[in-house]
Amino acid sequence: MGKKVFILGSSGFIGSWLLKRFSSGSLYRAVGCSSADCDLLSPDSVRKALSSVAPDDVMVVLSCITRLKENSHASLVKNVRMACNLAGFLEAHPVSQLIYFSTVDVYGLIPEGMVISESLQPNPDDYYALSKLAGEFILKRALSGSQAAFLSLRLSGVYGPGDGGKSTVGALLSSLARTGKIKVFGDGRDTRDFVFVDDACKLVEDAIRHKTSGVVNVATGKSRSIAEIANLVLSLAGRGFAVEFLPPPAGAGKRQRCMEFDISMFRRLFPGFAFMDLKAGLALCMNKAAAKK
Repeated sequence: MGKKVFILGSSGFIGSWLLKRFSSGSLYRAVGCSSADCDLLSPDSVRKALSSVAPDDVMVVLSCITRLKENSHASLVKNVRMACNLAGFLEAHPVSQLIYFSTVDVYGLIPEGMVISESLQPNPDDYYALSKLAGEFILKRALSGSQAAFLSLRLSGVYGPGDGGKSTVGALLSSLARTGKIKVFGDGRDTRDFVFVDDACKLVEDAIRHKTSGVVNVATGKSRSIAEIANLVLSLAGRGFAVEFLPPPAGAGKRQRCMEFDISMFRRLFPGFAFMDLKAGLALCMNKAAAKK
């Protein structure tokens, strides 16, 4: 078989989907690396876990301490250390391509009415976003002396079966399943752009096929308000359910109200790529959840 694809963070939500995709009928051989297999905080663990890496292999980096787990100075330091340890390995063992999962949160709070594009100057406003921006810089710099392609996928938001209710979409579906109500905190006018998890995996496959490089925001280009998404869920759930608007949690702090994306760069790098329609993705999530009952 041809090149290997090392998936760092293969036990996480996106990583597990990616590992499954590459393990069934793909042209590439997937090598899943969870934190138990490859502790990025330990240079020795990195060297041992990645000892079979070859120059024509691909590395997909999802590993990090997420905002939901911890968003502090300590988690920032750990995420930067993980990137540095991996960078040290890559400087001695470069791969043909590295695909890094980042976030649009690197832009910080965007003024109302401004469309988000890659030309915006990053301005992270929390530890997690800063750690992702630092990871982009560190890993790209580590490969600068080689012929490796570096691609950073700045995700707008990902949802799908198995997200554990951690995404906004997942939280809406989870509240419906638990209480029979779709709970929305705030007035529901905030807009977001969500990508179905398998689409994110298809992007990785396309990027490897074409050895795509660059920094790109991953968004469908069609933002919807939280209230609109809740009503889509309601239309699929049928009668007997309702949307409940609740005050924002105490201490919620500043939040991005509206997120609209210019996806011109995405279209240039991934011409013809078709995202799953949000309603179809919601229906798939709900059907999967119903099948498990």
